[in-house]
Amino acid sequence: YPKKLDFPEVDTNATVERTIVGRGSTTSVSADARAIVTPDAESVKLGVTVVDGILTVPQTVPGGKTVTLTVSSVYEASNKKEYTVRVLDNTVHTMENTSNVYLNKVGDTVDLDISSLSGTPSGALHVTLGNVSVSGATYESGALKLPKTAFANICGDHTVTAQFVGSNEVFTVNVPLHIVTMQITTETELNGWLQAAYDFDTRSNYAGGLFELGDDIVCTGTYTATATSGVMSSTSDPATGGFCGVFDGKGHVIDGLTLGAGTHGFINRLYGTAAFNKTDIYGGGVIKNVAFINAANNG
Repeated sequence: YPKKLDFPEVDTNATVERTIVGRGSTTSVSADARAIVTPDAESVKLGVTVVDGILTVPQTVPGGKTVTLTVSSVYEASNKKEYTVRVLDNTVHTMENTSNVYLNKVGDTVDLDISSLSGTPSGALHVTLGNVSVSGATYESGALKLPKTAFANICGDHTVTAQFVGSNEVFTVNVPLHIVTMQITTETELNGWLQAAYDFDTRSNYAGGLFELGDDIVCTGTYTATATSGVMSSTSDPATGGFCGVFDGKGHVIDGLTLGAGTHGFINRLYGTAAFNKTDIYGGGVIKNVAFINAANNG
């Protein structure tokens, strides 16, 4: 005989990161995996979307518009809750020059100079790196100050977006960044780059990141770069793991690199047993724009 089955209980509570946004902005919306988040029909016509937990409000949406988000159960449409997001006019400024960020050269914060902007930004500050919110960011005396921890496992070209949300308008600043895991200017730093590469990549067996020479390096001792902390699990597949980042010499020279006993090349042994030494670039790593002169292999 027909039997009525109860629908699974779905929590339709959601967390909307920001309930006030500027035109041309995004904000995150966190909800139960079994819930659907949909903007109201008028907002959809204006191009507002929610994809993978990111609410996107196009620049064409008029200031003063209110977007209504409905969070409903995938099993039972009547189980729903509504949330509103207010859209304000948004003045957008993009810094002309890319800021280089050398993570091994900064302290606890990454300071980005935006003092060349006309006017003084004011209002509640919200900062994102890509689509990820940055907690603990501040604005002081023409500089954005971001905690260094926000750059963990990030390298290459990215954009920081800072939004100053006032009562009637949003002031947005986009800062293009070139993020370098380690700028190498000394022999000591050269001997430490593989450990930094291993620490950068959270996957077992891999080493990654972006490494750049900032000057010619003259070596006076034996090359000792290796990963001496952390254990890479053994595998019978030699194509699993290795260096998957980028070492860019930027046109500089490494003079007098000397490989000693037990050294396994420039991509030296990553921590493991003698039978398992990840010394290769199987992970798609790149070494470029560097010249080695007066090198010696005494291993």
